[in-house]
Amino acid sequence: MNERQQTEMTSRLTDTSRSSLARYRDLTVGGRGMAALIRYEVLTAFAAHFPGAAGLLLRRFLYRGFLARMGRGSAIGRNVTLRHPHKIWLGRQVTVDEGA
Repeated sequence: MNERQQTEMTSRLTDTSRSSLARYRDLTVGGRGMAALIRYEVLTAFAAHFPGAAGLLLRRFLYRGFLARMGRGSAIGRNVTLRHPHKIWLGRQVTVDEGA
């Protein structure tokens, strides 16, 4: 992230003219409305921490419609934080390791 982007992000997060919920929505899903925020919260609360192979399969299935693109054979580990998931493209055989 360059300096201009950091300054813009900081100003959006500290803008007291907007509600805390609106600022959080901008940070997580990019201001795409309450439905997108609720979907993000439900999916990440349910799937992000699920362990083992079942968790990998669950995240692969659920996140496929959540991300802009998720290529064949890609895997997302536990406790991965996704910001603006509609902008994320994963190619084939990409692994996002735990805690990223």
